Amino acid sequence: MFSARSVGVALFAFAYWFLFIRGDAKSVWYKPIVVEVDSQHHTRPSEQIKAGATEEAMEVAEVASSFNEFGLELFNTLTSAADGGNVLISPLSVATALSMVAAGTTEGSANAQQFDKTLRLPVTSDSTKDVLRSALQRVSSVDPKVKLLLANSQWTRGGSIKETYKQKLSAVFDADVRELTAEAEPINQWVSEKTEGMIKRLLDEVDPLTVAVLINAVYFKGEWADKFDKANTRKMDFHLASGTSTPCQMMFRDAKMGYREIFLTDKARETRQYDAQLVELPYGSGQDFGAVIILPRAGTSTSVGELMAHAMQNPGVWEEWVQRLPKRPVEMYLPRFKLEYGVQDIKAALTSMGLVEPFVAGTAGREGAFQRMTDDEQVYLSNVFHKAVMEVNEEGTEAAAVTAAVMMTRAMPPQPVEMKVDHPFLFAVRDLKSGLLLFIGNVEAPEFN
Repeated sequence: MFSARSVGVALFAFAYWFLFIRGDAKSVWYKPIVVEVDSQHHTRPSEQIKAGATEEAMEVAEVASSFNEFGLELFNTLTSAADGGNVLISPLSVATALSMVAAGTTEGSANAQQFDKTLRLPVTSDSTKDVLRSALQRVSSVDPKVKLLLANSQWTRGGSIKETYKQKLSAVFDADVRELTAEAEPINQWVSEKTEGMIKRLLDEVDPLTVAVLINAVYFKGEWADKFDKANTRKMDFHLASGTSTPCQMMFRDAKMGYREIFLTDKARETRQYDAQLVELPYGSGQDFGAVIILPRAGTSTSVGELMAHAMQNPGVWEEWVQRLPKRPVEMYLPRFKLEYGVQDIKAALTSMGLVEPFVAGTAGREGAFQRMTDDEQVYLSNVFHKAVMEVNEEGTEAAAVTAAVMMTRAMPPQPVEMKVDHPFLFAVRDLKSGLLLFIGNVEAPEFN
């Protein structure tokens, strides 16, 4: 267990912030945030939303598309720096966490502008708050075979955090308002309740300097719409990028699936020598959530990193890959695996993406960077930690993610195709209606069970 200062290195399914603030704050009402987006950032709402969609649905789809663009760039940045290692993030978790921090920035500041640009927030509304609220509410499931948990809470003590900021978090992110005491037990009870006992204890103690703890959870558990028959699972080799192999339990299913072959060049398309295969495996009723698996062609230099770099260089390509997949017979081989990433401090990746100003420590005489959060001019964003875990087997997928932002002050053909996932691949979980990415991972060397 950890104190409120060090808990960021050991959580399983939560995002949280610690704010070390000096001085008192006055409650000041302010107007909703007006968000502007640089014209170079494009959003492409999901095709499922476009047809006959309401204005609200289109706005939600644009939020999803913006968050996806941000998440794909972050994933690409982390994959490039991982040097062949596993990467797993929840774009939804990270984007939601940063959005909560952004809600406290000083209006019109370089700080706020960098959040807007990095997160690609949409311009279809005078304020992002209503659209964000709708987007988060829509990412839910009534499917009995799918469970998606999005939970937020804010624990504050004293008057350092503005009431208007706390009210905004409650209104937009449905964050419970709780009293932060000297004891950690109330927080631990909330954690245990929201995870159904999965995480029973979060903190040992609350540091006296801690005036607020903000907690966010993203949890997904979904049964395959068509499960893999355990009788067909058998031992096979998984070929690592290093050239070595490791045994795994390979699942198998032969059925019609959403399938596409990916071509990165015109020459590849002309010769029909695909660079990667893509398949979608739906969860539950098949209407709300699905897993996307992208497998680079075996025996070539194509990697997940190269595929993601191509997607980043060609806006809209990701949507073209995953939407309106034609059905065709597929002999699908997929290993049972568990993937764990973090806790990682993703500050360096975010900085390289242009989010620089929020991480600059406050100095005397400098305009406060988070005036809608606090009157303390020296508050800054110290770190952003992320952790994600995913497990895939014959029954389905279970995944959880954590993001921690630490705020501190200076103190086709009818013949079946074979898709054998026996070498590094990409695995993603997405909301089929809005297109929002819940999880995306580069599976290089997973733990097999």
